[in-house]
Amino acid sequence: MKTNRLYIGIAVILLFTVWQVKGQEYYEFAPVGAEWYYTNTLADPLESCSKYSVEKDTLIEGSLCKMVICSFSYNDYDKIDTVIFKQDGGKIYYYFNEQFNLIYAYDVAVLEEVVFTFKKYNLDKNTVSLVPVKCTVRDIQPIEINGRQYKQFFTTIDTIVEDAWFYVSHNHIYKYIEQIGHPYVFMEELKTGVDMAVYTRVLRCYIEDDFHYINPWWQQYDLPCDTLVHYKVPDNIISMEMKMASVAVYPNPANDKIHVELNEENFLNGTVRIIDPVGQIVYSSVLTSIKKTVSIAHLSAGIYVLQYSLKNQTFQSKFLKTN
Repeated sequence: MKTNRLYIGIAVILLFTVWQVKGQEYYEFAPVGAEWYYTNTLADPLESCSKYSVEKDTLIEGSLCKMVICSFSYNDYDKIDTVIFKQDGGKIYYYFNEQFNLIYAYDVAVLEEVVFTFKKYNLDKNTVSLVPVKCTVRDIQPIEINGRQYKQFFTTIDTIVEDAWFYVSHNHIYKYIEQIGHPYVFMEELKTGVDMAVYTRVLRCYIEDDFHYINPWWQQYDLPCDTLVHYKVPDNIISMEMKMASVAVYPNPANDKIHVELNEENFLNGTVRIIDPVGQIVYSSVLTSIKKTVSIAHLSAGIYVLQYSLKNQTFQSKFLKTN
């Protein structure tokens, strides 16, 4: 009897060890606190931004999952979407319609077939359905990010969708990067041509506590990942990165003056600069009070950058000077 219990105990330990080793073959997908920032490719990149963040662990049907929330999208500042993910070794599933659906596979080989499940929006019925999409892995390329070695997968989509109004985006190529996911949209969906023109996104940044990925095209802007400038939002919400840093600039657009305002006194004594469209500094001053009014009546019409620098931090936002 004792011998049987010993064998059972050893077997449990071995199974647990194998599970752990298998799990260590793949980086954790969507750890709590991870963030993705996307931009709308057909708008001014600074005028459109979507943020997804992993809020917490949760249990769905006995499986440990991650709850991901879209906390703002494009020019909307309310929480608009929630997605549940789980990881099983090298496979990533999202939970929808009371079932887990494969969205990424990191344990596949070249020429291997894999079936992902994408969402399809039925415009005529205003409903969402699930479509299994068969793909073939055509290439797996190494990519180094922050000194870590990852794989990026290129798959061709073999499934033909009967509805002629719909097709899979990105020329029927489904690309994803280990741990980070899809570099163009948060989740692949079947789209119409109109959807493609409006909602295609490009990943700006993926951020964890000890790991940052910044898309090379976004690096050229030299701006925080959450930069968001929109000229039609309320005066007190101009730039998301300034809002998070407790710095606001308003009104926007402006004609004769702008206000630079701090929400916390510990941000005092930084330098305010205004940079014109050709890169020249046309105003510079130290901010010694919570609120400062700056005259811009003498400036020509155009888009200007307001910078606020404090120690080794620099926040900046665009504003429009009108005639």
